Amino acid sequence: MSSPSQNSQNSPGSQASEGSAGSAGSAGSAGSAGSAGSNGSNESRKESEVETNGEMNKSLPPEAIAFATRIYDAARAGDVAIFEQALPRGLPVNMTNEKGDCLVMLAAYHGHAPLVKLLLQHGADPNRLNDRGQSPLAGAVFKNEKEVIEELLKGNADPNHGSPSALEAVGLFGQEETWKKRFEEAPGRGMAGGGILIT
Repeated sequence: MSSPSQNSQNSPGSQASEGSAGSAGSAGSAGSAGSAGSNGSNESRKESEVETNGEMNKSLPPEAIAFATRIYDAARAGDVAIFEQALPRGLPVNMTNEKGDCLVMLAAYHGHAPLVKLLLQHGADPNRLNDRGQSPLAGAVFKNEKEVIEELLKGNADPNHGSPSALEAVGLFGQEETWKKRFEEAPGRGMAGGGILIT
């Protein structure tokens, strides 16, 4: 993971990496996912396109793009009140922007443990990777967000998932003393599949 000051386009939660909008769907159990809008780095998509189940739809109204942008901004800001209203009314809990950053990733990266907890209580996937293969747990390790890490571990986040995994990240960022043992004993360890157990 690179720090926002080194390369803001690679940090999961930076405004620069997310453009002006994101997906209007969820890749959770409903199976609808995609991205709406683009930033200058993705010229292959027009601002009004959304990808759903691998197919491009070119009819996403500007109001939907504006709504998605407000939701991503609320996740970055940790605005629990908005999500307390929107989630019970059907907001996709695994809503994901055009960079693959889900709501849990945005809240975790910006240090909002109460929002991470709420999203997990509503069924958010704690192991959802962004397009760079980063997990919310590894993002929280990168930002040294202890309360967020605790919430993610309670929510069965897998410390072995992603690249680098959160378990690898504690070594990269000098946090082994604090987290290595906890990660090795985490109830979600190995649950995301695809991860290699590091001992």
